[in-house]
Amino acid sequence: MVHNAFRLLFSAVLILQSSVGEDTTDTIWRVITTATRDPARQANVHNILSLNPPLIQVMVGNQGLDNDCILYLSDNGIRISKSYYNGKTNSIHSGKLGLWCSFLRFLDLVQESGKTGVWIEDDVLLKPKHIEEIMQIIGETHTKAEVRMSHGNGVVVIKNASQMLQVVKNLEITNPVDVFYASHDMVEDVASKSSIQKMTNVTSGITTTTQYPIDLVNQLIQHRMPPDT
Repeated sequence: MVHNAFRLLFSAVLILQSSVGEDTTDTIWRVITTATRDPARQANVHNILSLNPPLIQVMVGNQGLDNDCILYLSDNGIRISKSYYNGKTNSIHSGKLGLWCSFLRFLDLVQESGKTGVWIEDDVLLKPKHIEEIMQIIGETHTKAEVRMSHGNGVVVIKNASQMLQVVKNLEITNPVDVFYASHDMVEDVASKSSIQKMTNVTSGITTTTQYPIDLVNQLIQHRMPPDT
């Protein structure tokens, strides 16, 4: 019964999003979620969409190391570095790879549009005043490719998607998304100036997932095979 209720809620979210129409501004706003997210996250997505329907739409992210993620990494010549996370581990969470693929697909969308991008994760507690804060950042001039407005990558404003893609395509992923771009000096972090918070009553969809040896992941990418094949 809970599962059916969740499916109905997710369908309602997509129906609300479909009623929005095409992006009509100079920005692309997406709240990132997956069909397997728990009902609390989906209720939060519904709330986010209700804040500013003409702008915010749903983007269905990758469910970990799924087939689409494997193909994306393969098509773009991306591998996982053997010194990932400064060599502290020889494996990587499936959820972290899914987040990487979702983020890169979003950057592709922003680059192709020539617009500014706003990435919102489905556990962000967004309020009307935060929309105003984001709009202010969009209207300002910033020298960094990304302006980070909350902990991790909860809410980020993409100012230069092309630059962010350039440092990873046909190269290696060396860190989680937020650490990677900060280490390349591409992030202006203004999170301390914002009151944007994340939900605390939900389970992480990243660090609770299966871990795969990095060598295996790179073989799967090379041969374009999902891990369950």
